[in-house]
Amino acid sequence: MNALDERGYRENIQKLVFSLLDKEVNNFISQKGLHKYLNGNLDKIINKNLNSLMGNERVYLRVLKRSSEQLRINSVAKIIKNEKILREKKELIEFARYLKINISNKSSYTQVLKKVTKYIYQNRQNYSNKYVFYKRGEQEYILKPHLIKDEILKDYKQKTKNDILSVAKTLNVEVDENLKTEEIRKEIIKSIVKEKIKRK
Repeated sequence: MNALDERGYRENIQKLVFSLLDKEVNNFISQKGLHKYLNGNLDKIINKNLNSLMGNERVYLRVLKRSSEQLRINSVAKIIKNEKILREKKELIEFARYLKINISNKSSYTQVLKKVTKYIYQNRQNYSNKYVFYKRGEQEYILKPHLIKDEILKDYKQKTKNDILSVAKTLNVEVDENLKTEEIRKEIIKSIVKEKIKRK
């Protein structure tokens, strides 16, 4: 992991989310507007994602992200054992179940460790793309850029819909609020055109 300051981590997250958004948005969404919205709301979304990490999930994500950078399977096992809570069989089994690995309670700690280690090592490329490091002060976190992207996109779509509904209200154009934003926009344009034709 590169030594970055807090601003560097934020910029890294921002670039990743921009990239994910640009791959997904359609022509009906202004990329410029979306990027501006992301700039203004990124910290709020990051805080929400940090606060949503429950229980041992922070430890799990840290293990997965650090393991994704390892070239040797033994290094993955070492990362797992370095986490205090994962030195207990019960907690390691919980981690295995979090990863959806089928584990018997009768298995020994060593057997569980081997299975979890192998699974993480085989899927490390996926974890590398899925999680990113984020640091605030002295505290290190792992964030999921795809979740931030989903939240930004959802919020922005709702904002643009609310904005266009406000325009419709100002122009006294009756529209169905259940319509998609672009359909509402078309209804407004249609209404304006009709009014112009009437005046001629």
